[in-house]
Amino acid sequence: MKDNEAWWNYISKAHSQCYTDFSEDCSKTVHEELNIDWTKTVQCVENSYNTADNDNDLLKEDAVEWVLRGPHFIPAVVINKIAYRGTLDPENVFNAICEGFKDPQPECYGVPPTGINKPVNLIWFGIAIIAIITLNLVVLCLCKRCSTRDMKLNVNSAIQEYMSLRRNADPQDVPEDSAK
Repeated sequence: MKDNEAWWNYISKAHSQCYTDFSEDCSKTVHEELNIDWTKTVQCVENSYNTADNDNDLLKEDAVEWVLRGPHFIPAVVINKIAYRGTLDPENVFNAICEGFKDPQPECYGVPPTGINKPVNLIWFGIAIIAIITLNLVVLCLCKRCSTRDMKLNVNSAIQEYMSLRRNADPQDVPEDSAK
């Protein structure tokens, strides 16, 4: 097993087994289960310390690399040592990974490009606009119908009132033109 494969197997198993209580004992148990040499790991950790200032050189290098190349926001995705800047959804990240290959992998073929659902969204947007316009036209027609009915009622009421006043009026009060 390669060192990097052993590392990722260790991280995966340690994360699941030692998540709430990461300790030396738990780490030893994971080492034993994965057949990783505990003494070799301890020696590597000890060798990473600089005896002059008691700093861990590997952690210092990692911190420098993080500042220079690492993402400055969390959660983050780094593709080819470049922080991914975009929407963190599976489709977008997958497409960004595929675009990072000089020769795209077979898994990248046949995957719809990001934004393929946009026409569907535009269709629904168009349907919503048409529905809103139709609803407004229906409301406008109903308002016009009510307004016309109210106007007819007001006109009829005014005519009835006028006719009632005319019947009750004295013949002397009626002008000569209207008496004929």
